[in-house]
Amino acid sequence: MPSYNYKCLDCQADFTIEATVEEKKNKASDFTCSVCGSTNIEQDFKLDDLIKESKEYGDSCKPGGGCCC
Repeated sequence: MPSYNYKCLDCQADFTIEATVEEKKNKASDFTCSVCGSTNIEQDFKLDDLIKESKEYGDSCKPGGGCCC
């Protein structure tokens, strides 16, 4: 299962959430900070995360090919 890096905007904690691409797409608003429980979080994008996520979408996302998702 893929993991995604997040940062809490309330307590500034960095944490990871494991979720399928489908869960992330449909239930991201349910994700909470693992330290303080806040929902005021944002994904902390790193190049490796973006590459990993594009591979999860399969052929619909191709490097340099204008991702449709």
